Amino acid sequence: MITLKKKRILQFPLRNNRGGIAKYILENWRMINKNEFIFDFLTMDEEIDFHDELISEGCKIHYVCAPWLDREKFISEVDNVFASGYDTVHLHTSRWTGTEFEEIAMKHAIPNVIVHSHNTDIAVPPEQSDKFNRFTERHEMIKQEFSLNWKRYATNLCACSDLAARWLFGDELTETEVHIFKNAIDVDKYRSNNAERERYRHELDLENCFVIGHVGRFCQQKNHEFIIKMFKNISKVLPSSRLLLIGNGPDFEKINSLAQGHNIANHVRLLGLRGDIPELLQTMDVFVLPSLYEGLPISLVEAQASGLKCFVSDKVSSEAQLLPSTHYLPLQEHIWQEALVEAAGSKYKRDNTSAIIEAAGFSIKESVKVLEKLYRGELRG
Repeated sequence: MITLKKKRILQFPLRNNRGGIAKYILENWRMINKNEFIFDFLTMDEEIDFHDELISEGCKIHYVCAPWLDREKFISEVDNVFASGYDTVHLHTSRWTGTEFEEIAMKHAIPNVIVHSHNTDIAVPPEQSDKFNRFTERHEMIKQEFSLNWKRYATNLCACSDLAARWLFGDELTETEVHIFKNAIDVDKYRSNNAERERYRHELDLENCFVIGHVGRFCQQKNHEFIIKMFKNISKVLPSSRLLLIGNGPDFEKINSLAQGHNIANHVRLLGLRGDIPELLQTMDVFVLPSLYEGLPISLVEAQASGLKCFVSDKVSSEAQLLPSTHYLPLQEHIWQEALVEAAGSKYKRDNTSAIIEAAGFSIKESVKVLEKLYRGELRG
């Protein structure tokens, strides 16, 4: 029997935060045909908690120097990794800072060089507006240069949504060259499950509570300060309300301190990184996502797949609305407070939404088949 050589796919970057991009990459790895493909990973983190799991499955993890520590060393290390021979390099990004990765990959004649957009803006604190302007100007300058001669840098352009495509590649390329790969999930994991709901609510001491939940990296983009300030007032009106925050990130301690400063820490659960997101979503009564911007948030797809009523910032792409029970609101605290208090008093019935999610194209079992075509070189811009 002839054994075909597996196609080796290099994914960059893999972060240790299990955020949106990392989650997207890992979910695709779990579902892809492992008889045909193997994933390797390039990371700038010093360690990956799930290193052993990936190595045991035959993957390689390349650790490289962060560019902000030593850019020349970083480029040299990336060059060495790309030179080791790959069938595909899949580059996941949120904004333009340069085109070195693409140029190195094309230099090594890698058959498939994929640039994949996952976001729609840049996050910089308001007090650093001058830095924001510099980042934006550089992003727009590189985008313009890239769009004029993109085949010099890549073989395929991908994005998680139409807005994310326009943010990274511009309107003209989005209309003609970009493949939209929705941030699909394993829908079966998120089906509404009352038994799991009761078990988890008991374990987390959330019985007889109105639970507001959020899943996301603790960073400026996700707008945790807004959640805390909003919840402070909700807890005054609804003493039985509880806030469940899942994730980690640079703002974790800041948000923890903010909750303590507002004297609501006993009503807030900061659970950190978790591997049981489907079960934790079952414990919630509503899901909130007041992000300042998003590409197409996987967490919102998961929340809708679990049947949750969702409240979302109007800064988030409307492409993410899969259910009529998902409501878009302007970022004004009193509007969110009123909506959530009203939701607590409603008799919302949590249904099995899996058929709707699948029909909208968010089943990873189907989307991974298209990804496999991309990796075989069967899709071209």
